[in-house]
Amino acid sequence: MHILFVCPGLSPKYLGHIERIARRYWGDAPFFKRDLKGYLRSIKRMSYVLGLLTLASDLPQGVRCTFVDENAENPRRLGSLYERGDYDLVAVTAQVFQHERVEEIIDHFTGRGVRVVVGGPNATLFPEDYLREGVSVVRGEAENLFKAFLRDMDDGRPRELYQSPVSAEADDGGCVDLADSPVPDFSLVSRYRYNLTGVQATRGCPHRCRFCNMALLTGSRYRLKPVEQVREEILRVKRFWPDSRFVFHDDNTFTNRDYARELFHALRDIDLGSWATSTDISLARDEDLLNLVASNGRPSICFGLETLARENNGAVGNKLKARYQSRYSEIVRRVRAKGINVFGSFIFGFPGDSRESLAKIMDFVAEHGIAGSIQRLSASPGSLLYDELVAEYEGVHGPLREKGMARARIVNKFYMEKNGFSPRETEDMILEVLGGGDPSRLPTLTIGNLAAFNTLVS
Repeated sequence: MHILFVCPGLSPKYLGHIERIARRYWGDAPFFKRDLKGYLRSIKRMSYVLGLLTLASDLPQGVRCTFVDENAENPRRLGSLYERGDYDLVAVTAQVFQHERVEEIIDHFTGRGVRVVVGGPNATLFPEDYLREGVSVVRGEAENLFKAFLRDMDDGRPRELYQSPVSAEADDGGCVDLADSPVPDFSLVSRYRYNLTGVQATRGCPHRCRFCNMALLTGSRYRLKPVEQVREEILRVKRFWPDSRFVFHDDNTFTNRDYARELFHALRDIDLGSWATSTDISLARDEDLLNLVASNGRPSICFGLETLARENNGAVGNKLKARYQSRYSEIVRRVRAKGINVFGSFIFGFPGDSRESLAKIMDFVAEHGIAGSIQRLSASPGSLLYDELVAEYEGVHGPLREKGMARARIVNKFYMEKNGFSPRETEDMILEVLGGGDPSRLPTLTIGNLAAFNTLVS
């Protein structure tokens, strides 16, 4: 069997949203095309798909593979690879900003009689959008499901849907044991240049914010990869991309303090360079761990701060964040004093949000000299918010017959109207408050977040 693994390019619809938002913000300023071109180049080379590399490293004996990243590949070589006729299977990942491109890949290969298997976040959230003749969908963590799919392929009886028993209720039974997750095969993409490269040390998050869908994507049970394996993966990454910025693809890296200390002690002799990760704000209470983190390379930590408004804490639904919210300023200062860069992630669109609450976020970012981004509040399958909204909508309008992304669009439009926003109003407010035409006032990640939201809801 010969498998073609594909990391899809960015969808035309997503790219169109990015250009429209950037043009609205920058207008006809002379730097518009230059900065937009640089931004698009940056996000296309942001990072490889760790999941596909993990699956490719653990194939049955006799199965060979080819790997292509459309965002980094030479177009001429890409065309040549797609014209080959010896593939038995095409495995492709799907995120919301790749949705249209995934559809094109499916049509191309199923039209040639080649079976396609689709996984990744978008396939997990909206499997109905991909189920059709000649296509299988892997929903959830893929390490074990992909093996089952390959066995069925070998028997000539592939199923349409392979689904993890992990549920939004945090069923532990189907979670992948990271001790059994193989080292990704980084050599498959060693020819590409990336702005960010990385590994995964932990998976899952014990917190359950109402808007978060990670319980469906990776399960709520927090799991740890063996320290020695993480160390080996980092050494391999540094071997291929010694000068690239480094990132941990974790939901919440420092939840288990003992594990984090063991891990970063084991990494002390490796210069991580510029590296980044995400965790919750409670890290700041562990002085020794903060010092250990600060001692290696040039770390940046992303905190999901979400909101500065106390009245929004119920909508966030995270008691930890509510408890620390009044101390955000103190915590950010403490972390930055260690020489650690701070990135604040904020959400706009909660009930009662306004231009004034947006202005407070911008003032907070400016006052503390941190990087930040703003995304619009959305509800997606797997989140508590989504389930509540579906039930509420059906109580008012009757059963929702739509499936997949079409259903999500209806639910999110309903939620925006419930919160007093027209479909484009939250975007208008964000662009207005971020200020007139100065690109330094609009973090590029905010453009991407707004574009991804529009892809989901329009």
